[in-house]
Amino acid sequence: MKKNHHIQEELENISPFLAHLRQEEIENPKVPDGYFETIEDNIWARIKAEDEAESWGKVNVPSSPVPKVTWLQRVKSWLLCPQVGVSFALVLVAVFALNILVNPTVEEGNIVLTEEEIDEYLEENIDQFSESLLLEGMSEELADADISIELNIDDADIDAYLEENIGEIDPNLLEETW
Repeated sequence: MKKNHHIQEELENISPFLAHLRQEEIENPKVPDGYFETIEDNIWARIKAEDEAESWGKVNVPSSPVPKVTWLQRVKSWLLCPQVGVSFALVLVAVFALNILVNPTVEEGNIVLTEEEIDEYLEENIDQFSESLLLEGMSEELADADISIELNIDDADIDAYLEENIGEIDPNLLEETW
């Protein structure tokens, strides 16, 4: 108690109730009433309870033959493990990444096409482009230029077409055109 005297003083400063309580327990230890009369019965009751708990864990099940597992069942159960699936996915991603790094589909920089390649592509796929889209892609010089298409149609053919379809043509459209 001499070594811990400063601790006892600090405890008395902080909480005098706790300091006196601890001191009384050390000086006058008390045992609950009837403790020694019932201790033997309590110990035997605990031992019996532990034995019963252990016997509950032991179930007498007749041993049954272990089913034989075929190699196919082992492979199937192994393949269905999440670790194997994740491993295969990582390997697959690594293979694709290496393939892209080793064989790039497009070289770095701009792709250069010749005018012949562009014309060929446009001729093959002209139905997929609208006129406004084509005009937007042209340079300003070509867009402002007067584009005319030479058609080999006789005046007689034009007159015949107009006579056949004159009822379907809007008169306002004719006035705006001529």
